[in-house]
Amino acid sequence: MADEIEKIDSEETDFNRTPLKKSIRFNPFQVDYKNREIVVQPSSIDKRLDLSMNNAKGGAGAYLGRHVDFTSADTTPSVKNANIFETAGTTRITDFDDGKVGQVIFIKATGSITISDGGQLSLKGDTDFNMQIGDTITLAMFDDQVWHEISRSIARATGIYGEMFGDNISETVTIGATDTFVEVGGSLSTGVVRGVTFQNSKELKILTAGDYLINFAIGVKTTTANDEVEGRVMINSTSSPTSSTHSTLPKANVSEEISGTTILTLAVDDVVKVAVANHNAVRDIIIEHLNLSILKVG
Repeated sequence: MADEIEKIDSEETDFNRTPLKKSIRFNPFQVDYKNREIVVQPSSIDKRLDLSMNNAKGGAGAYLGRHVDFTSADTTPSVKNANIFETAGTTRITDFDDGKVGQVIFIKATGSITISDGGQLSLKGDTDFNMQIGDTITLAMFDDQVWHEISRSIARATGIYGEMFGDNISETVTIGATDTFVEVGGSLSTGVVRGVTFQNSKELKILTAGDYLINFAIGVKTTTANDEVEGRVMINSTSSPTSSTHSTLPKANVSEEISGTTILTLAVDDVVKVAVANHNAVRDIIIEHLNLSILKVG
C-alpha cells in the first residue's frame, strides 16, 4: 500500500486531531471503520480532510465513518466525532449536540427509544419516532441548523401497524345526500400504533409509503327499518370501493355490524379513515362501535 499513498504529512497519533495536509491519491481499499480508517474509490483528495468528521473541506470518493454508542442517559448526545451511532443508555433524544451543516448521521436502536420531533429535529409527519430494537433513522443538518429526517426503517420483526376504535360512541354521521360517503370522525380512540400516527380522533396518518392491509368493522343503525348502509375505507377524502361492505338494516334503531378488508398502496401523509353512506334516503347514520387496523405488508 505504500506505493499507493504519495504522502501523509502528519505523525500525530490522536485520531481526532490528525489532519491530512497534503494531496493524497488512493486506489480502492477497505478497512474496518471501527479502527478509524476510510474507504475511497479511485480519486484524489485535494484539500484538507479533518478526521474528526466535522470539517471535511473537499475531496471525492466514498467515506466510511466512525461508530459510537450513546452510553449515557443524555437526551442531547454529541455527534462531534462520529456519524454512525447505536443507542444504549438513553430512552429519549431531543437534539444532537455539536453537529455541523452538511453532516449526516445514522442512528440504530438497540432498545426502546423516542426521537422527539420539534425544535432542532424535524421528523416525517411532524411526530415523534418511537424506535424499537433494530429500527434506524438517518438525519442531515441543513443550512437552517436543524436536523431533518432523510429516511427511516422499521425492523422486519416488529413491523408498521396501527389501530383505532370507538366503543359505545353513539356518533351521528350527518348524511347530506343519498349514495354519498361521509367520514366517521371525532369520537375515536387510539389502539396500539407503531410507525403510524393516530390523530384528530378519527384517522391514522401514514409515515412510511407502501402496501397496507386494512381491516375494519362498524356497528351501524338508523331510525328507519330497511335502510341500506354501506361502509368503506376512506383515504384522505376518497372512499375505496375495494373495501366496500353493506347491509340492509332490518329494524329501526337496532345496530347491525358490517365489516370489510382491502390492501391499498399508501403514500407518506395519507390518512386512513372509515366512511359510510345511506343508499335509501337522506337519513343520518348512527355509529355504535368501530374498529380499524392497518398493517404494512409491502
